[in-house]
Amino acid sequence: MQIPSWHNTLAMVQVCNCCISWNAFYYVPEPGLFLGVQKPDMQQHYFVNWLQCRDLLIYRLSSADFDAPPIPNSAWHMLLGGSLDDLFQMPSSSVETLTKAARRRLDIQKLLGHCRQEIPMGSEYAVSDVTWRGQTYDPGFSLPDDVKRDV
Repeated sequence: MQIPSWHNTLAMVQVCNCCISWNAFYYVPEPGLFLGVQKPDMQQHYFVNWLQCRDLLIYRLSSADFDAPPIPNSAWHMLLGGSLDDLFQMPSSSVETLTKAARRRLDIQKLLGHCRQEIPMGSEYAVSDVTWRGQTYDPGFSLPDDVKRDV
């Protein structure tokens, strides 16, 4: 599946023949994260999580109140592939005893900063329908291919 806007943009820049690094940093998820997911249900999960977090993540970049650093590719994987309810829960133990995954979730929460107070998210938000360009979709059903390309 080719994404026209990315295809046109990449045609205007120098392209290296290297792989996308797991440790690369991005302000928005690199399209390969969505397209590289092998299982259709997991790809659906990535798209739904992006659409549910999109307002928060765009606010993070566009608000004058926040200095938004790029997010590591590994954190994008966790954000898009994980449970939003689990991701946005505060850890129940001290930082010293957290698992690696719990530390990553905490890092994502720090990267998002105070944006979550401005754009509320919670379990009621995470299970809701997703909207793209005025059209509402049930997250339990596969998004149409044209929507995936557009996203």
